[in-house]
Amino acid sequence: MAPTSMKQELPKSWQAARARLAHEIVSCLRHGNSSAVNLSIPKHTATAAILRQFAYDEQFASRSIPVVFSDGSRPTPFPVGVLLDAEPHKSPVPEILLGLNSFRHADMDFLADLYLLTNVEIDRGADMAEEEQTAFDAAVRTLRDPAIRDGAIIRVLHTGLEPIVVGFYRGVIESLRWRQRNGLARSLTIIPCLFNQSPGLSPFAPNSPGANLDSYIECKAWL
Repeated sequence: MAPTSMKQELPKSWQAARARLAHEIVSCLRHGNSSAVNLSIPKHTATAAILRQFAYDEQFASRSIPVVFSDGSRPTPFPVGVLLDAEPHKSPVPEILLGLNSFRHADMDFLADLYLLTNVEIDRGADMAEEEQTAFDAAVRTLRDPAIRDGAIIRVLHTGLEPIVVGFYRGVIESLRWRQRNGLARSLTIIPCLFNQSPGLSPFAPNSPGANLDSYIECKAWL
């Protein structure tokens, strides 16, 4: 069950951005729009939810979204229609708070149990597609860790950096499909938690916004 501290009303601007992104992706997939979808434009507050929507949309099975970033680089296309919805696993499993990239928002250090990537693992000379691949590789490595083979509830604390977000969720898809292929229980649950506050106190303070679960909105789970 989601923590009550994360139950917030979705901002209208987020709803509008999600609708625009969904429309663009449908146009690309259904009408053969040759242009790639620029996933640098929508914020992670739209991207995380809409990529989840299409990953589970069977009408687009075996298709993929051509992606481009604002620097012109193109990562591996994002797979859609490849996952099936299921009821959440009932057995007790560990719960983990996962940040995507350390030292981007230092106040999150007070909240996160671990990070997908440390700030030094992002090559400053890399293009955005290379950053996406780095995040994908890290996601697969993290989500196949034997420590969570029997499952876990992983709440992912979002603050932005779109190539990392895209690569992470592509890695989520790969990892969930790997679990299915290997006959593992559907006991690994990934829940995006999106930051929805303005910075206030010092970023190093344990009571600053990024260190407080009240500052995040929880989205529909991947499982």
